[in-house]
Amino acid sequence: MIDKITGSILLDNQKVVLNSRLSPENFMNTSLYQGEIIDTKYLIKDTKDINGKRFLITLFFISERLKEVHLSEVMNGISCSNWTEDIESEKKKSHDKWLLKILGNGPYVYSWGTVESTFDKKGAVSSIILRYR
Repeated sequence: MIDKITGSILLDNQKVVLNSRLSPENFMNTSLYQGEIIDTKYLIKDTKDINGKRFLITLFFISERLKEVHLSEVMNGISCSNWTEDIESEKKKSHDKWLLKILGNGPYVYSWGTVESTFDKKGAVSSIILRYR
């Protein structure tokens, strides 16, 4: 779940809260941490369910706090070997529909930050990006 009031994302049956107050040190004490070094970027290896969709989650820490969360939907049957730009465009459309369902009409600008659905052609990825102020 993404809380519109706080920007928090609840994971692992609401045992883990991702938000702008999360430091790398506190993250290392959660069930999501799997022992790798946390530089500024940390990819959570296991997919996580958020409001009925499975996502890969990447965390970005700046100045000892969580600054961005990138969500990328895991679509069955899609891999590097059969990836196309059209498939990634469909993923972005799926992200857009999901955001509309859980957050309503955009733009998604809040006191805590922003939420954006993007398609990066250069990086060949569609993501939902939460940016904390």
